[in-house]
Amino acid sequence: MIREKVQYENFDGELVTEEIIFHFSLSGMVNYEKLTGRKFFTDYEFAFARLVTLMDEIGGFDEVDTASPMQMMSILTDAVINEFLANFIRAFYAERENGKFVQDETTMQTAEDSLWLFELLNVAFFMRVFGELNKNRQERRKPAKQSAGKK
Repeated sequence: MIREKVQYENFDGELVTEEIIFHFSLSGMVNYEKLTGRKFFTDYEFAFARLVTLMDEIGGFDEVDTASPMQMMSILTDAVINEFLANFIRAFYAERENGKFVQDETTMQTAEDSLWLFELLNVAFFMRVFGELNKNRQERRKPAKQSAGKK
């Protein structure tokens, strides 16, 4: 799960700060696949491969913090990465109702209509999404620990 604080200007010209939640769930994946007509993990792997290629062009992941804005432009303007991130934001955006996360057509429309969506289309959030997705995938691959009494 990602909790992201976003600042944006509302329709009255006031600066608003809001915490946006993205919940990694089956509902989010179903939303993504309804939205795009494609499998979530296929798009994820394609976008990640594109990121790796672009990162190699600017000197690798270790150089991200020191890369100039011009060097980062290839990532910021990449159609594959931007489409994946925009679809991810809409599909995995979650609202809490009665102590549960809700991800459905309504929450997808809320994200799409929001004033904060474009504030999240940036390299920093993109890297955070990929970091969280990789962490979650690796945690699921870890073998279950056996209890001390079983051998």
